[in-house]
Amino acid sequence: PKTGVHSVYGMDGSPVPYFEYDADGKINKAWVFMGMRRGGSSYYALDVTDKDAAPTLLWIKNNSDYSLLGQSWSEPVVTKISGWKDSKGKAKPVLVVGAGYNPNTKDGASVGTNDTTGAGIYILDAATGAKLHSFGGSGADTSMPGIIDSIPSKVAVLDSNNDQLADRIYAADTGANVWRLDLPGLPTDTQNPWSAYHFASMGGGDLASDIRFYSEPVIAQTAFSNVAEHTYTDINNNSVTSKQYQSIPYDAVVVGSGHRANPLNKSRNDKFFVFQDRNIISKSYSSAAGNTVPDTLTISDLYDVTTESPTEETALITFGQKRGWYYRFADAGEKSLSAATIVQGKVFFTSYVPQTGATENACLVPGEGRLRGRDLHKGGKVYSNSQDYFKMSEQVPDTPTLVIPKNGDNSSYMYLIGIGDVANDMIKKDLLGDDGCAAGDNKCVGGGLGVNQIYYHMKEN
Repeated sequence: PKTGVHSVYGMDGSPVPYFEYDADGKINKAWVFMGMRRGGSSYYALDVTDKDAAPTLLWIKNNSDYSLLGQSWSEPVVTKISGWKDSKGKAKPVLVVGAGYNPNTKDGASVGTNDTTGAGIYILDAATGAKLHSFGGSGADTSMPGIIDSIPSKVAVLDSNNDQLADRIYAADTGANVWRLDLPGLPTDTQNPWSAYHFASMGGGDLASDIRFYSEPVIAQTAFSNVAEHTYTDINNNSVTSKQYQSIPYDAVVVGSGHRANPLNKSRNDKFFVFQDRNIISKSYSSAAGNTVPDTLTISDLYDVTTESPTEETALITFGQKRGWYYRFADAGEKSLSAATIVQGKVFFTSYVPQTGATENACLVPGEGRLRGRDLHKGGKVYSNSQDYFKMSEQVPDTPTLVIPKNGDNSSYMYLIGIGDVANDMIKKDLLGDDGCAAGDNKCVGGGLGVNQIYYHMKEN
């Protein structure tokens, strides 16, 4: 159908595979899931287990099955959750998808309006497509209080305690909001039920601040060294100020803004965000559980690293009071249109700058694709090039992809592909220290899958 501005679309979504293996390591189940994106409002599942036979249809579901579903943009995430098991007690696969996109409210260049479809999240049985749980506004199984914007992007799923079951979800919407969903146990648990709350709000009501999240958030469990000042009164009634240094664990939630449906638009002030979620334990934030819902993060809770990241002690103390950082794209119309990549304490993200004088709806209008590398924790530059970015291409850049090629020895190193010739221009800053790469290898972004000794055993004769 002609569901785009000037194009005819069919199956426009990326397929997602799922494999199950038997005890001998052979594939005994192979499924593929996909949405239609601008092609429609359906999700499809195919069984491709028999490589010598034609694929068979597992199921088709659309907006008659899921009432909140808009255009099926959200790439499915295959995972496993608590409480969904087969007859042998083994966790069964599920799909997690955003409820999609509404072109009628969000395609235009003007300020977007509220969405009646797409504003929610579904968890589906991977084998049948049946709805297991929904998050959203009125009528959803679990409320997302105040949600009014669609979620077209892939969601981020986290297993925070490494029990092989997803217990948290982060989702970004077209109003520049981030949502946190906690799945601490069974969805039917009356004392500790699943919950959702408004984690961050970065958008505004005028055109310049009407920024959008079309790309999925990226998550990293990490920690940073924090410094804080404490003032107290001693036994002599003197006011004393001391400094405290500590390692703060947090879950980094990383996402950039950009009007994907209007890449040539120059009216918005887009940004790249790194949020610190210091509530690292997945738990219910429902009234039944009695846990206080954290305050929604706003731009004032973040540190602006556009011109300078914190390095001096005074700035570091100020940074420690924040809950992350942001970078303001400087050029007119510069925006983030793909997800970031996090590697060994560094975050790599791309942006697109439309060409001056470009006309709306023009095909393949050249612009400039850029790549930046920043310290994940405090936003400082990690490369010493004179500009704060590398020029990649004239088109909209995709997410930098991490590869670990075979090196021919016991060492392995990580590199980025899909970034053009940028790697030839990378010169690391001295402050990086040992990143696990071979000496002088500026293209390497980190040591690979090495083995770290975590214990030893000594036998005495």
